[in-house]
Amino acid sequence: MHFKTLLLTFLLTACGDAPLEFEGQPCAHAPQSGEGVSYDADHMGCVDITMEPEDFEALADQYRFEGDVDDQWPEIISATARSCSEPYPSEYSYFSADIETDGWQASDVGIRKKGFIGSTVGAGLRPSLKVKTDEFIDGQQMGDTDRATFNNNHQDPSRTRTCLAYSVFADAGHPAPLCNLANVSMNGEPLGAYSHVESIKKRFLRRTFGNDDGSLYEGTLADFTDAHLAGLPSNLGRFESKTSDTDPTGLRLQMVADALQAPNDELEGALAEVLDLDAFMLFWALETVTNHNDGYAANTNNFYIYFDPDNGGRGVFIPWGTDQTMYDWRRSMVTSELTRRISRVPELRERYLDTVQWVLDEVWDEAVLHERIDAFEAQVLTAEKGPSYRKESAKALRDWVDGRRADIEDFVADGGEIGQAGQGPCTGDTDPRDFLLAAEVATVAGATCSSARLEPSTGLLLLLLLAIRRSPRSRARA
Repeated sequence: MHFKTLLLTFLLTACGDAPLEFEGQPCAHAPQSGEGVSYDADHMGCVDITMEPEDFEALADQYRFEGDVDDQWPEIISATARSCSEPYPSEYSYFSADIETDGWQASDVGIRKKGFIGSTVGAGLRPSLKVKTDEFIDGQQMGDTDRATFNNNHQDPSRTRTCLAYSVFADAGHPAPLCNLANVSMNGEPLGAYSHVESIKKRFLRRTFGNDDGSLYEGTLADFTDAHLAGLPSNLGRFESKTSDTDPTGLRLQMVADALQAPNDELEGALAEVLDLDAFMLFWALETVTNHNDGYAANTNNFYIYFDPDNGGRGVFIPWGTDQTMYDWRRSMVTSELTRRISRVPELRERYLDTVQWVLDEVWDEAVLHERIDAFEAQVLTAEKGPSYRKESAKALRDWVDGRRADIEDFVADGGEIGQAGQGPCTGDTDPRDFLLAAEVATVAGATCSSARLEPSTGLLLLLLLAIRRSPRSRARA
C-alpha cells in the first residue's frame, strides 16, 4: 500500500463522520417463509441474539491486531511497513449464542466479531458479526444456510450504501451478494440497522456460478505481484482460502501474476487465459461508477476471486465491503496491478471505458436508486430513533447519485486514467520516516477515534501539523 493511500485510508475510514447517537427500537419477527432467512431488500429482517453478557463484551473487545482499540492503526501501519506477503492476524474467536431471525431459530451457534479496521475502531458494543450455525453443532442450519453476516454500517451514517451498491452490481448481471437491512438486538438491547449480507461461501457459489468446487480466495490489501505472493506455495499471504475445495497453494493466483508480466501486445491474450476478462472489465467499471474507494481497483482491498471450473478455471472478481461507496472523495481506480497494467494498453483501456459507458447507459438509473434509498431510509427509521440520526447523509447520497452521471461522462470523455509506468512499490522504497509519521497520526488520533470519530477537517489538520513537524526543514533542525 502506498504511503499516501495509507494515510488517506486512516483519515477517511477511522476518522470520518461523527458517531451516530440513536435510540434503538425493538422489532417483531415475521412468520417463517421460504427455504431460509430472507434477503429480500423490501423486507427488514428482525434478528434477536442471546449470549452470556460477559461473552458479548469479550467479543466486542477483540480486534484484528494485539492490544486495545487505540493500538489498531499503529499495528496495521507497522505490519504494512514490514511486508506485503505477511498475513494479517485474526484475533477473533467464536462464542456460543442463540439466534432467531424471522421465525428461523438456532441454538448454540458460533458468533464472532468481523471486520478489519474501519468497521471496528469506534464501534464499541455495536460490532459487525459473523454467525456460523454449525460451529458447535455439526450440520446445524437456519433453513438452507449455515452462515450469516451482519455489518454494522459504522462508516455509513445513512446505513444504506452497502445494500445499494450490491444492488447496482446485481442490476449489471455481475455476481454480488444478496443484501437487506436487519434490525439487530443483543440480549434484548436493540443495536439498530445492520446490513444482512449473503456470506461468500459455497451457498453463494452455487447460486451465482452453478457450482461450488472451484478455488475461492478473499483478498485483504492483496494483489497479484511477486511481492504479495512471495510466500507461495506454502503461504497465501494476504489472500485467504475460503472453502475446503480451494487450492491451498494459490497456483492460480500466481498464474494471474505471471500473466501480468506479458508485454503489452500479448497482455490481453495472457490475461484471458486466467481471468474472465469481460467479467473483470464489468467489475472494474462497476467499482468505478459506484466509487468503491476501498475495493480492489482503488485499494487492493475488499474483494473475492473465484476460479470457476465451468469457465475454464478462469477467475471472476466478487465485490465486498461496499459501505464506503458513493462518496465524493475518490482514489485512483488504477492503483491495483491489474488495473494499472490494463490502463496502459490503449485497446484494453478503451474496452474498459466502453464498459463504464455501458454501465452508465444501461444500469445506472437515478430514479430506481432514489426509490431504493427512500425504502432503505424508511426501514432504518423503524430501527433507530433520535435527533442525531443523520438524515443529511441520505440526502447527500441522493445528491451524489444525481451528479454521478455527469462525473462519469467527463471521466470517459477525458480518456479515463492511465496507471504509472512501472509496478508500484510494496513498501521497499518508502521512507521509514513516512511510516513513522503515519504511526504518529494513528497514535495521536486513535484515542479520539475510539470514542468519537474525528470530522475530516480535524483529521486533515492533524495530518498537516504532523507533516510540518516531520518536514525536511524540521528534520534538518533536529
